[in-house]
Amino acid sequence: MRYLQETTDWGSHNTPNHIYYVNDSKTKMVGYIKAGTKALFKFSKPMTIDVRGRKFVELKDKKAESDEVYFGKPVVETKPSNAIEVQGSNGKVYLLTKNSSGKYSCTCPGFTFRHTCKHIQDVK
Repeated sequence: MRYLQETTDWGSHNTPNHIYYVNDSKTKMVGYIKAGTKALFKFSKPMTIDVRGRKFVELKDKKAESDEVYFGKPVVETKPSNAIEVQGSNGKVYLLTKNSSGKYSCTCPGFTFRHTCKHIQDVK
C-alpha cells in the first residue's frame, strides 16, 4: 500500500488535493486523508482510482500496510505434475492435462467454449 499526495494543478478551479491510500499498482484506493485533516477515512471496499492526467508524490513518512490486508495473498498458480505446456498460435502458453478417467482438458479459450481444441487433437 502507498500514500500518494496529489499535487495536480487544477488551474482556476478551487479543487483540494487530498492524500490517497492506494494499492502498490495504484489502481485501487482503500481510503483517503482529506486536505487539511490528519485522519484516514477508509472505504468499506476498495474502489478504482483514475490517475490519468493527475500528479502525485509518494509520501515515504507514512506507515502503510501490505496489499494483502485489503486484497488477500496473491494467488500463485502451480503447474500440475501431469500438465503439458503447449504453445498457442498467438504465442501464449497453455496447459494440457489428462484426468484419471483419460479425458483431456486445456486452458486455451477454444477448449473453454468447445470442450475440445487443436492442442488436444495434436496430442491424440
